[in-house]
Amino acid sequence: MLELFLTKTGAHAVACAHCIHALPDLLAHAIYFALGLNLLPTPLKERAVSSTTVIDILKRAPHHQILRSTLSSLCNDGNFKHVAALSNKAKHQGIVKPSLNEDMTGTRKDRHEIRFTAFQHSGKSFPEAKIAELLGPAYKLASEAIVKSGNEINRLYIENAV
Repeated sequence: MLELFLTKTGAHAVACAHCIHALPDLLAHAIYFALGLNLLPTPLKERAVSSTTVIDILKRAPHHQILRSTLSSLCNDGNFKHVAALSNKAKHQGIVKPSLNEDMTGTRKDRHEIRFTAFQHSGKSFPEAKIAELLGPAYKLASEAIVKSGNEINRLYIENAV
């Protein structure tokens, strides 16, 4: 029964990590098309539009610094990098399995914690982390970046700066 619980929990947590990991590229697409960057003389190929390529384009546009810094901050956040590594590890190498941790000392706030085990990806080590403490802040950061970017795009449209 515990094995089934951990398998289901792990599947849901990894699916959540995949969704969070996809957000910067989705945001990059929204920025790219909202700013009309696809109408430039040499637009990116469809599959080349990503957070990395859009950040590079925005570096050459000082009036889009807010969008660039918002997207860069999201992609470069340590917690978000952990989620991205976890997602990529799951996609390309194998699922990072969850573990159930029980505190028998009574010193911890929560007696039971579900954690992602420590893992390595692309030569970097990532420590064991509580699932909620890893995914929650990454989602919050991505959500705030999306709202901030949307507000900035709206501001640019209102000012006819696009």
